[in-house]
Amino acid sequence: SSTCRTCRGQADPLTRLYDRLHAGGLEILAISYDTDRAVMESFRAAHRQTWPTSWSGRALWEDPTGWRYRERGTGVFYLVDASGRLAAHTADLGAIEAALDAGEATRPVATR
Repeated sequence: SSTCRTCRGQADPLTRLYDRLHAGGLEILAISYDTDRAVMESFRAAHRQTWPTSWSGRALWEDPTGWRYRERGTGVFYLVDASGRLAAHTADLGAIEAALDAGEATRPVATR
């Protein structure tokens, strides 16, 4: 969400991580909890976010994708390894980056 302080702080580092690792296979799928599509698209453009983003126009507590994954917060990352297993679930982008740099996306990593 463009109104999420954590999301705004993570936006540029996330784009840099994507730029650095995308050619090696990193994919990002995002969920936006913005209720105004133009605001969401403006945020994505300002931070060069080119990956797919789910948008329903609904807030966090109403968004069907967020509900499907039982997410109760914003600025959260799920790291899925090459076999499709959840390797991490955390709001710490640094932990995700460290796990990717260490090649730990193929086995579970500790998260808070």
